[in-house]
Amino acid sequence: MAAEITLLQKHEEFISRLRANGVRILRYQVPCCGKELEDRAANKGEVWDTLATCPHCKALYLKISKSSEIVAMLAEVS
Repeated sequence: MAAEITLLQKHEEFISRLRANGVRILRYQVPCCGKELEDRAANKGEVWDTLATCPHCKALYLKISKSSEIVAMLAEVS
């Protein structure tokens, strides 16, 4: 039986494919466990937002991507 691919491995493979295709990559810190991740930069003049799952601790967080930075924060639940 083949070993299951982890979320972190999938993320790293995705980033490797983006980098191989010349996509601009930015580093950011996840708010849940403090680990550093990489993701693609948004296109110039665009802002992307999404709920993301941390591949390290599996927590959900809000990620806001711009062409120059990625900001991640925990969503407040009331």
